[in-house]
Amino acid sequence: MRLSIFDSVRELDPPPRRFLFFLVFNVISWQCVMGPAMVLLARSIDMPASWVGWLLSFMPLSMLLVVFTVPLVTKLGPKRLMFTTWLGRNLIMSIVFTMPWVMGRWGNVAGWYVLLLATLGFCLFRAMGGAGWLPWLREMVPEEQRATYFSAEATVTQAVSVVLGLSVAYILRGSPGLGPFLLVYAMGVAGGLTSLLWMLRVPGGKPDNRSEDLRGSFAQYGLVLRDRPYLIYVATITFALCSMTWYNAAIVMFMRDILGLAQGTILVSTTVGGVGVMFTVRHWGKFAEHSGNRRALFKTATGQGLAMMAGLLVVPGTPWMLVVLLPSLVMAAVWGVAFWIIAHRTMLGYVPDEGRVAYTNVWTIGSALSLGITPIAVGGLVEHYGMPGYQLCFMLAGLGGCIAAVLCLWSVRDDLPNAPLDRGVYLTTPIRTLGRIVWITLGMHESNRSPRNGVTSPSAPAQSSAPVSSARTER
Repeated sequence: MRLSIFDSVRELDPPPRRFLFFLVFNVISWQCVMGPAMVLLARSIDMPASWVGWLLSFMPLSMLLVVFTVPLVTKLGPKRLMFTTWLGRNLIMSIVFTMPWVMGRWGNVAGWYVLLLATLGFCLFRAMGGAGWLPWLREMVPEEQRATYFSAEATVTQAVSVVLGLSVAYILRGSPGLGPFLLVYAMGVAGGLTSLLWMLRVPGGKPDNRSEDLRGSFAQYGLVLRDRPYLIYVATITFALCSMTWYNAAIVMFMRDILGLAQGTILVSTTVGGVGVMFTVRHWGKFAEHSGNRRALFKTATGQGLAMMAGLLVVPGTPWMLVVLLPSLVMAAVWGVAFWIIAHRTMLGYVPDEGRVAYTNVWTIGSALSLGITPIAVGGLVEHYGMPGYQLCFMLAGLGGCIAAVLCLWSVRDDLPNAPLDRGVYLTTPIRTLGRIVWITLGMHESNRSPRNGVTSPSAPAQSSAPVSSARTER
């Protein structure tokens, strides 16, 4: 019996499908060394919350280096560049295996520095190679298969994340010492090295023999800076991601330090959100095809904003604590991933052939700033103010998400120009709007039963600055 949630995988051509197999092992690597286990490891060796904020910021802020990588992508090609840097990032992460010796000799503080150094090195290598991800993906996935690919990518990565999350939760059950955490890291390094073998089987990604000199490569940024609609779109999504990060950077520490939940329980709770994503993300992809990217972004941002705001109702020691926490975690994950996927897909529609590396780099820079600066602020707030600091984070996340939803109605150039904007619905009948969002999530909307007439691709219309990207589960 075939699972319908994996139908999109079977609909892909061989090259995109091979990229998905590479992605499976890449997700294993990512989740083990950069997922919730990293935060739990840091707190288990008594690393201060403010330091954890910096730890979380390394990954996105290091991506600012992509501004200098245009010549590398064009001269070496995305495939060669990514293979070299992906190998380097897995090797440097192996530094964490020295933690038992270092901490035994110099104490926990020395372990903080080892974890920081390994994570920073991993992030720097990843940043240098990550600039090749989107251009390679854009080359490899035909426009008519992008909607299918993004749904397949989200489904596969969430399925892997669920299985892996439960496995890691079992390994870290109770109050583990350093050994179980290092086992998780060993799984991540092994998965990362295995992903390189699948990367070699993915076609494309060759150097651009027509590429310009160094000065000409950087001149591509001039095309982006003159594209006002694209810059407005990037700024809007950057604000939305900043709002999400107030919640995402705080929630794991909140569950551990304020609610007092066991590490295994925390990992299982976050994994349940992945199950929800796996069974609902395809519904949002179909809705975006049917009703347009603008409406889909508006609704997913609204839903996630309300789910994150629900964190204010989670009070330690109350009977309803878990009753509110678990559904809000799942809904924040479901609508957050849907927003992320649709936002990336919409972005690729803005990207023209000329200057595509610079376009995707600007997108990456905007994401890096929002995802990198916010965790530092979160760490400072929760370390100095405790529970009120967490509540402020949840409030900023919820309000920001709802504001971002309204901004999407104004800034997103839709692939369905005649689609209604829903402004009146949002402002006058919010309960009705929330009901529609839940209806779509459950797959009850008509878009889940019939394709959009006359449209084969969800990306924006072919225009001079038309859009789009991959669901950035990890790269």
